[in-house]
Amino acid sequence: MQCASPADQQAQADRAGRLIAILYQTSGVDTSLRYLSNYFGAKEAEPNFAWPDSSAKGTALYFRPGQAQLVFSPAIGAPPGPNLPPSFGIWWLALRTPQLDPALADLRNKGIALAEERLYLPAGRLSKAAMVLMPDYHRLVLLERREAVSLNGYAIDHLQLLVEDIRANVKFFKEVLGAEVMLKDDRGTVLYVGGQMIVLSEPEGLGLAPAQVAQFRPHLNRFGANRLIFQYDSLPAALAWAEKKGWAFYQEPRQNGKWAYLYTPDSLRCDLIDMSVKSTDLP
Repeated sequence: MQCASPADQQAQADRAGRLIAILYQTSGVDTSLRYLSNYFGAKEAEPNFAWPDSSAKGTALYFRPGQAQLVFSPAIGAPPGPNLPPSFGIWWLALRTPQLDPALADLRNKGIALAEERLYLPAGRLSKAAMVLMPDYHRLVLLERREAVSLNGYAIDHLQLLVEDIRANVKFFKEVLGAEVMLKDDRGTVLYVGGQMIVLSEPEGLGLAPAQVAQFRPHLNRFGANRLIFQYDSLPAALAWAEKKGWAFYQEPRQNGKWAYLYTPDSLRCDLIDMSVKSTDLP
């Protein structure tokens, strides 16, 4: 097997950012924070990046140091309801726990109802998993990972994306974010992106008919999990690599070249920021 050249190795390092935040917009920020803190042990923190617009701050939670934060800010427009059609984008956030049955029993004792007691995952058909609905109908999957025996509580396991075309999305995540393909079958593709597992599934892989699923419109769908933020040691090098592959970016003018963003093939926004953009920069 031919080894990668030093130039290829450096290019791979340059485009390997780290997922540091998953942004949620919700009609009740405090309600969402209390829900995840009280029932799942999430801890509050300052966001680990500075907002370009200091008036648009959010509140962050995390489950384990080093994992991506969940950052909550107020929704804009009509809040979601139970009868909205599914749309492409982030379908659920999955948390892992070493033993699912005791975790579910604890939630039931606290009055939390399960949306699905036996969930079949595209990334693991035999996995033991269940689903609850967070405030504003955000999907939260609880997944048993026996290998996480030393884990006390919960940690982020993966993000499930509902996509229209897996091949187009794999191309995006590989060429822009340096993703590695870990597994693929007829139900989906598992990627390792920015230190996080991300699962891509087309509608059929999640039991949906393609005609049911609406296009995600980022300027109108201003609620739910709708943005990913990746941080880079060398943002100019990462952008140069992706632009060489034909991807164009928008620049955040208030960050002097330290913040760029673009959209996945399904219009999910991904922000790429320089390592120097920190929450301590906030006025």
